[in-house]
Amino acid sequence: MVSPVFRAELCSRSVEFGPMAHALHAWLQDHGAPPGAIRDATLILDELFTNIVLHGYQGRPDGWVEVLAEVRGASLFLTLRDRAPAFDPRRGPNPDRSSPLEERPVGGLGLMFVQRLSDAFDYRRLPDSVGGGINEVRITRHLAQPAN
Repeated sequence: MVSPVFRAELCSRSVEFGPMAHALHAWLQDHGAPPGAIRDATLILDELFTNIVLHGYQGRPDGWVEVLAEVRGASLFLTLRDRAPAFDPRRGPNPDRSSPLEERPVGGLGLMFVQRLSDAFDYRRLPDSVGGGINEVRITRHLAQPAN
């Protein structure tokens, strides 16, 4: 029987993403998710995980990241949690899309793509048991049609 919830705990090392993404891909296939939704989920998680590793933990390999996925009805719910400093990815600056690529500052486009691939994108900061905080990003991606 396929587990109703996918859960993975990772260290903040980019090499950990591939094996987790492979396992999630298989889990989503077992739950009947269409290829487009699987592709979008992988792209979303890749961008967010990379940002957590590079910017949240600033390359420290000992950071904690949790990835959860659940299919309910015709929707996929993704959750990422980490203990990096607080950062609301919805509040980042809008990327410059009017200048030529070579003149644009680096950054911002990935989060814009995450929002476009998502049907809902939410953030909250939660307290944790050790006196710090947990960033929680929640994404909803409907399986029946592409995100807007």
